[in-house]
Amino acid sequence: MARHHGRDGARLPVLVAVMLGMAAAPAAHAQTGSANAADVSVHIDLLGVAQLDVDPLAPAGFANATDPTYQQNSLPSYDSGGTLLHLATGSVSAEAQYSPSVSFSIAGANDEIHDLSLSAVSILGDELLSIGANLIHVQSQVAGYCLPTRRQSRGVEDVGDTLFFSSFDAGNLSAGDDGLGSPGDDVTFDGLGISIMGTPVPGLPTNPPPNTTVDLGALGIGGATLVLNERVVTGDGVNTLTLSTNGVHLTLDEAGLVIADVVLAHSDSAIDCTQ
Repeated sequence: MARHHGRDGARLPVLVAVMLGMAAAPAAHAQTGSANAADVSVHIDLLGVAQLDVDPLAPAGFANATDPTYQQNSLPSYDSGGTLLHLATGSVSAEAQYSPSVSFSIAGANDEIHDLSLSAVSILGDELLSIGANLIHVQSQVAGYCLPTRRQSRGVEDVGDTLFFSSFDAGNLSAGDDGLGSPGDDVTFDGLGISIMGTPVPGLPTNPPPNTTVDLGALGIGGATLVLNERVVTGDGVNTLTLSTNGVHLTLDEAGLVIADVVLAHSDSAIDCTQ
């Protein structure tokens, strides 16, 4: 497992065109950036028989950085579990970066899982859960700048006087591609296949829109939820903004058989102007 810390050079994709086209903003309020990427969080309980608990294998991240910061982490492969519960991956990698500036700042995180295989089988040999993918990729990005202290203290009503992009909503901070037309918020699958209680889930998209909820009840699968590109945005877009993304989030509760909470490929990023 390797980890790298740095304070130079942008490694994650950034909004270069937007940055070059912007005039410098007035002196900004103090700000910090946070970013985190985590590959897997797997918790499965075959009731009374076996458990599989796997926390992120090669996470990267930091909180409330004031200077340019870059972290990365990776693992060539992973294999754990036995006949009933088993998780294996090829390489996993994570990146987290913060690039602050008076005129424009970016906080972003990127996570990739290659050749994933997760399975749960009952003691009778029945398939309870199977997830496989050639690649799961997640990227989240928050961008913008902090308002001058004077205007920030006067509230949102003055934000329109300082916006640098006419299509923005009322906010100087933006999550993902909201208003920026950028690839800053991206979830991509290659070869994703999911089977629950022996029933395959058909038609899984390669690039799911945010918060794509799969109707498992229509497939006769009860006690389960499946969300692709699970996306949560918090903050007012003026003083703070945080974007959190999960590539795959599955919960399963088949009483007497299996309970599971599985998150595959997580990233989150934030800019805070109140520090």
